[in-house]
Amino acid sequence: MNTSHVDRRAFLGVIGASAGALAFGAPRSLPHAQGRAPRAVVIGAGLSGLYAARLLERRGWQVTVLEAQGRVGGRVHSRHDSLVRVEWGGQVLSTAYTRMIGLCQELAVPTESATATHGPRGVCATCHKGPPEVVARIGSGSSLYVSGRLMREGDWKTEARGVSDAERAILPSRLLSTYISRANPLEHATAWTAPPHADLDQLSVADYVARLGASEEALRLMDVAPNCRSIKTASALWALRDDQRRRSLTGLPLQIPGGNQRLAEAMADALRTPVRRGTAATAVHSGGQDVFVGCADNTEYRADCVISTMPLPALTRVAISPPPGRVQAEAFTGLAYTAITLIVLEVVKPFWIDDQHSASMWTDTPIERVFPLRNANGDVGALMVFVDGEAAERLDAMDEDRRHAYVIEQLIGIRPAAKGAVRPLASVSWAKDRWSGGAYQCFAPGQVSRLRAATALPVGRLHFAGEHTAITSPGMEGALESAERVVAEVVQRYAPDGAVTGK
Repeated sequence: MNTSHVDRRAFLGVIGASAGALAFGAPRSLPHAQGRAPRAVVIGAGLSGLYAARLLERRGWQVTVLEAQGRVGGRVHSRHDSLVRVEWGGQVLSTAYTRMIGLCQELAVPTESATATHGPRGVCATCHKGPPEVVARIGSGSSLYVSGRLMREGDWKTEARGVSDAERAILPSRLLSTYISRANPLEHATAWTAPPHADLDQLSVADYVARLGASEEALRLMDVAPNCRSIKTASALWALRDDQRRRSLTGLPLQIPGGNQRLAEAMADALRTPVRRGTAATAVHSGGQDVFVGCADNTEYRADCVISTMPLPALTRVAISPPPGRVQAEAFTGLAYTAITLIVLEVVKPFWIDDQHSASMWTDTPIERVFPLRNANGDVGALMVFVDGEAAERLDAMDEDRRHAYVIEQLIGIRPAAKGAVRPLASVSWAKDRWSGGAYQCFAPGQVSRLRAATALPVGRLHFAGEHTAITSPGMEGALESAERVVAEVVQRYAPDGAVTGK
């Protein structure tokens, strides 16, 4: 056992005695007891939690990982069935993700090119099937459906309505990224945290791109699949940060054969102590030279420190004592997570051959984007409808049956040939997932300056990691970056007699 079980009565006593609990204040930064390895409880078996546990074990720590779900991986979730493999989250890696590539090599997890991956970050331009003459007429790229008109990408320049002449040269799916990347003032990966750029945090994305000359129609199209709730409610500095990360971490897309979740599974299998699945933390109390963790299954753990890698919406359901300060509490409860809802439709008939438009599609309708998914034979076996922001929230208000029917109705309205050609397979809402509360964290105007730093500050002996605390790296790589930072933090505080070893 990596951490000590605690008598339940004693645990409830220290949690319940608020006056006594608060009297402990911040624990002293003392080395672990003589002759005993330092102990840590890691809450969450996503990439950041598993990597933190791996790094601590390599330092000789005793580590227990608690995972509320029955699987590991967190928001990296691969689904397999007889039709296609679906990446519900963590869809594509990159050759620029050096930490991830290093882990794959250490754990003998193979990777392969994802240049023909069918998903939001790697769309095959020739996903349709049919005779060569039909393929030639369809052309490359996605179909577009804008203002009630179906067209090919190549037709946008002449068919576009309401945009400026310069905007006609930019596909609607790229309008936002083009404006944001134009003269991005962030010079390096940490610039977004520096005071000279704080004024950009006071602007919404919509305000920022409007100042750059975006037309009203372009602003409307930018609010389709904006990777946040809306460009009207997201910080311009947050969007500029994401653009700077993309530019600094250019690389070729990769995927893991058998599913990207395999990396998390390999990390869990390599730990000395098995991950305690189905164990949801409900309370964390820092007292004296120990920290206590209580769980929903009535188990309790004692350690020198706790590392929470939970997304903030899940963290808010954990009782923390002593409590976080006012600004940190505001960060935990006030930072939004982007709603992303994915609906997978089985393809019964390749309708795109009949209407001679690509199966891949960008639209300004409630279904936003459609991506083909290939089966083991290389054929398009399913379509993924990928919806985010306010449009995802509207889908989330429906039960699953109604959501599936609504999406198919919308698809048929755009592509009549799809009638009878698709049927629902499955769907996932990251916003409704109680252990995630959304796909990833984003900042509203003013929140970067006021709340960013607070998300990573320790509370007593409780420390924090996760992609929402990363500074320089996006997504999955950011989750690993945060693990390295928090491990250095706890080693320095609780076992300062040694240095953190390599990745």
